[in-house]
Amino acid sequence: MVRILSWIKDIAFYIFVLIIILASISLILSKNDTYGSHIFGYKFINIKSESMEPTISPGDIAIVNIANNDVKRGDIITFQTENNQTKTHRVVDIHLKNGNILYETKGDANSVSDQELVATEQIIGSYIFNIPKIGHLLSFMSTSIGIFTFIFFILIIIGVVRFRRSIVPKEQQKTIYNK
Repeated sequence: MVRILSWIKDIAFYIFVLIIILASISLILSKNDTYGSHIFGYKFINIKSESMEPTISPGDIAIVNIANNDVKRGDIITFQTENNQTKTHRVVDIHLKNGNILYETKGDANSVSDQELVATEQIIGSYIFNIPKIGHLLSFMSTSIGIFTFIFFILIIIGVVRFRRSIVPKEQQKTIYNK
């Protein structure tokens, strides 16, 4: 039973690490692309402004489903503005103008709606959930100093594990690692 729990803990850890790596890759790739890259139909958006607080805060990573085209009043969407900014705001109203559906959006922390209405083709995707504060770390990791620091810490961890295994007797390793 203890061994099964240990495996479950290890698998959960590796899934978490994989999600962080995929989010990092997505954020780094999206810097060079207007609509950004996506992984398995989901896009990771690093939130920069306070306009959606308290729902989404600066430094949070918003997970956006790019396949969801069924937008309703109250949904949170990520869209490209006419001046090529990416925004994540809530749909407060839906308008029909010349046969086109246009969405009126507003940040939760804003007192008025956005000036521009959002056309369907401007929508990148619908908000699913967010991961708090990870965006600060991922922004740092996308800099030269951040990449160096990340590699440095990985090498330190590998070194500590190897050093520890080299000084602990084999019999003790079996007891430590098989618990």
